[in-house]
Amino acid sequence: MRILLTIAAASSAAACGAQGSGEAAHAAGLYGRVLIEPATPTCRPGVPCSKPAPGFELVFLRDGRRVAHATTDERGRYRIRLAPGRYVVEPEGRRPRLHPATAAVPSDRFAKHDFTYDVGIR
Repeated sequence: MRILLTIAAASSAAACGAQGSGEAAHAAGLYGRVLIEPATPTCRPGVPCSKPAPGFELVFLRDGRRVAHATTDERGRYRIRLAPGRYVVEPEGRRPRLHPATAAVPSDRFAKHDFTYDVGIR
């Protein structure tokens, strides 16, 4: 009986340790905001010329292939888990006027990366 309890306790401890440390070790990706700019036909001094982009879809490409996508919330915020490396980022179904158009994901954490979408109003 003591052998069975020892095996059960060791298995339980190993499972808990693997789950906790594995999750933290592989947590990498990007988070930030997408802003629309200019948000009005004419920009005035002292008045913001950009606004959050709710429901904006970002597509992440690696080696020319789509590998992930994220959609912004009502405040224009997004968060996505990605493998470490460099990505081309494009808006889904829109002209590629996203700045910057690339993003780098570090190997050990989530990095803040904001984007601006130029709607072409001039």
